[in-house]
Amino acid sequence: MKYALMISAILLISMNCTIKSTPDTIRVSAIKNGVITFNDGSNRDIPHYGDSTYTTIYLVRHCEKAKDGTNDPDLTPEGRARAAHLAAVLEYAGLDQIVTTQYKRTRQTGEAVQQKIAGVILTQVAADSLENWLADILSQHPGAQFLSVGHQNTVPQLLNKLAGKLQYQNIPDNEFGRLYIAVTQSGRNTEILELQY
Repeated sequence: MKYALMISAILLISMNCTIKSTPDTIRVSAIKNGVITFNDGSNRDIPHYGDSTYTTIYLVRHCEKAKDGTNDPDLTPEGRARAAHLAAVLEYAGLDQIVTTQYKRTRQTGEAVQQKIAGVILTQVAADSLENWLADILSQHPGAQFLSVGHQNTVPQLLNKLAGKLQYQNIPDNEFGRLYIAVTQSGRNTEILELQY
């Protein structure tokens, strides 16, 4: 009886503990030459980096937006700071093109990255045409590297298209800072990393 009570107490205590394999505080601090460096000093290689048959797509949601009652708000000061941090993370990633939607919050996020990378092209694609853009780049630009700045719903839509299944849900409205890296061979053999920056 004594041992049964001890085991029950241990089980109750352990049920209230959450064990995470990767702490939330580990974030990407830089990406250079196919190597992701984290703020704890660890590194991870981007799969298939340098293989010209694979396309690499970095996907992020726009940074924090103002709540001004319009459907096309600017970034907040916090959002501008996050966009500047994203630019520092991706400065040496080797991007060939940045794609944003028609909305200011995605353009402002993408422009912060563009200002840090000499010669990179920034293109606008209508939010409802992103899947067409994805199909075009996968068929026409193997080996290239893209940054797609989207929305809480368009980022998971593209990820689901790349994964070939409904795996990703809409990003919560108050959540920013996710960085997905999708490496794909014309939409097949796709690997997706989910990180924080």
